[in-house]
Amino acid sequence: MNRNSLNGNVHINITTRAQHRGLCPARRDMMVLMERALFNEVLLRMGAPTSSDGIASQHWLDRLDAFVDQLRVELATAPDGCCSHNVAIATSQRTEVSHRARYLDVHVRVHRLFNKHVLAFSLAKPTRLAA
Repeated sequence: MNRNSLNGNVHINITTRAQHRGLCPARRDMMVLMERALFNEVLLRMGAPTSSDGIASQHWLDRLDAFVDQLRVELATAPDGCCSHNVAIATSQRTEVSHRARYLDVHVRVHRLFNKHVLAFSLAKPTRLAA
């Protein structure tokens, strides 16, 4: 995964994972970026079981894949032609973070960068970060 800096925020390139999971077509003019803060939230909150012992056994790529799969389903309902969209992704409820929301608000933006079509994901609103 590569890092890119847009507007002072570090974005992680997850294009290969997104193409493998069917989120975007496997073309060379496509790029999928995820903001580092959102990446940390996804790794901490997605698919985590209720016991902390099971967290170590679940690989971080499995959590990222679960997030991309849910995002693919949510983006299928987005209006045609929109360049910006907010979606709520369901996260698992863990006992030690029970005070946090069960949904992760994600802002999705489509734009062009480096002569490529970019699908960029970030946190929709400032929230208290888990990591």
